[in-house]
Amino acid sequence: MKKINIYLILGIIAFIGLIIFILFSFGVIKTNRATKTAFNEIKIKEKVFFPHLSQDNKSLYYFGDQGVKFKKFDFSTQKTENLYPNDVLYINDVLWSPDESKIIIKNTQPYTNTSTQLLNLKDRKITDLNKNIQSVIWSDDNQNIYYQYQDMEKNLNYLASAKYDGSNEQKVIDLDLDNYSFAWLDNFQKIGFWRPPSDISGVGLKQVDLKTKNISDIFTDNRLNKILAAPNGSHFIYNHFYEKDNLYKLSLSKSDGTEDKNLDLETSINKIAWAPDSSFLIAAVPEKTDQNNTFYKIDVKNNKKTTLEYSIEKNQDIIKAENLIISSDNKTLYFISNDLLYSLQFL
Repeated sequence: MKKINIYLILGIIAFIGLIIFILFSFGVIKTNRATKTAFNEIKIKEKVFFPHLSQDNKSLYYFGDQGVKFKKFDFSTQKTENLYPNDVLYINDVLWSPDESKIIIKNTQPYTNTSTQLLNLKDRKITDLNKNIQSVIWSDDNQNIYYQYQDMEKNLNYLASAKYDGSNEQKVIDLDLDNYSFAWLDNFQKIGFWRPPSDISGVGLKQVDLKTKNISDIFTDNRLNKILAAPNGSHFIYNHFYEKDNLYKLSLSKSDGTEDKNLDLETSINKIAWAPDSSFLIAAVPEKTDQNNTFYKIDVKNNKKTTLEYSIEKNQDIIKAENLIISSDNKTLYFISNDLLYSLQFL
């Protein structure tokens, strides 16, 4: 009788082990593994603002001299080149064309003709665009931009497309409110758009099909704060507002809003970067205010979270990562902390 009980117990243990193995194998239970990294500070010798990694991973574009001089830093020679002779003041955002030949610069300069300018790297000239141009995104062909056009005096408010210099403007759809943000979805076939949320709730998310001009809802409830779409537009990461707990957590969704997954991480969209091939993303999470950010690598296919382990020197300032960038070979993360540039290389 005792032998039978022992065999029965062993059989039950083996069966439970098999079930757990199957759950792990099929991704029902997600593992939280750890990957060691090589952590380094890039010695640019000044504070770095609005960094942009070149497609060949050989250099970094940025604004230096307290954010007013446009520069290029070569990783191999450790030399810095000034790319524009004059100061660029009150920069609020920098939007690169996919081929890195042009930049849309948004500024908050008072008493200026416009808040939107075009910097062409070929002739290194800055051109003022229409003062009524608001939020902007680039098309994938580098030749066009899409933006909210809002003229309060003439009661005009719509999503428009135009050449990068603002010419040949065409209206896409009418918009009913101000301050929309935009993101490419579904391989540049659709544009997602949303408004800033309030302090007590999120907002909905809509999309427009550029071929049919049809508008449809992605999220009808007020769950959204901001989104960051994958480069190919197949998925997007967003801050999901949970009204009951009055907090935001990261969620990952397909471009149509399906297969929505709570990643159970609390951080802002500004602390996230997508891999260029859209296969994974990295999020910097402030677990505690007096500790370094924790970096998580999240695979899109199975939602697995991998912690990127790193160590810093004793006298190092606390790492609070922003402006995350992943290299085109998917091997290195660059980011800014306390206005200095760092890298994490995956080992």
